[in-house]
Amino acid sequence: MSDYAQGYPVWSFFLFHDSAECEIDGTWTELAPRSVVAWAPGAPQRYGRREGGFDHSWLRGSGPELERLLRCHGLVSGRPQIMTEGGSGERFFRDVLAEHRGRAGPDQEILSLRTALWLRELARDRMREPESAPIIPPEFLQAREQVETELDAPLDLSELATTAGCSSWHFCTRFRRLFGLSPMALRRRRRLEHAALMLGDSKRSVAEVAEACGFQDPFYFSRAFRQHHGCSPRDWRMRTEPGEKARTQSRPTEVKKKGSFKAR
Repeated sequence: MSDYAQGYPVWSFFLFHDSAECEIDGTWTELAPRSVVAWAPGAPQRYGRREGGFDHSWLRGSGPELERLLRCHGLVSGRPQIMTEGGSGERFFRDVLAEHRGRAGPDQEILSLRTALWLRELARDRMREPESAPIIPPEFLQAREQVETELDAPLDLSELATTAGCSSWHFCTRFRRLFGLSPMALRRRRRLEHAALMLGDSKRSVAEVAEACGFQDPFYFSRAFRQHHGCSPRDWRMRTEPGEKARTQSRPTEVKKKGSFKAR
């Protein structure tokens, strides 16, 4: 568990790619994958996972323009913002990160625009959330966790269906209704998202990344990666700075415009 009792002197925004936990108002809250948490300057930051590792990206920033955008969109610090499946808020978050990591250095105007779009979309996602979310049966939450972990292993739908107490057809139908994607589609998406993170490790070849993410055929992996991310795995790797990863050990970059912004 990470514990920064004094917090940071700037705003912090975390995108948790995997399930994790964080302390909010003295209570540990379980976070679903693709959750976003915002901390105000000086707020204690406690988060992590009791068992196993997790991937996350972060942005830290300050300045009057950021403060204005946060007030404008009513974003509350310290409260988890759960991204809807396929929501564009996460895409804008990744766009901000990508601009920071560009080899030519971030373009200040583009960076400001992307940050504004991300915060606006985050606010819209909150407005879209129903007042009372449907209750998801524990067996389907467990099934989703299995789909999103052990990405290098094959997915046994019949075993998941048996655990959920229904046939494979009914399991897949209800899973799609609850989470917006079929089990296989969700597994494929998580594999490709994890592959994008692993490509930040220049010591791994593209073929090794493909195999670690469950793709036995590197050519199929390259096609699937291009369809999902809009570029080949090699091009994706070239867009990131050498040695930079979307993990806790990565080295942040910093730019300045009406304040400062760091990204990881």
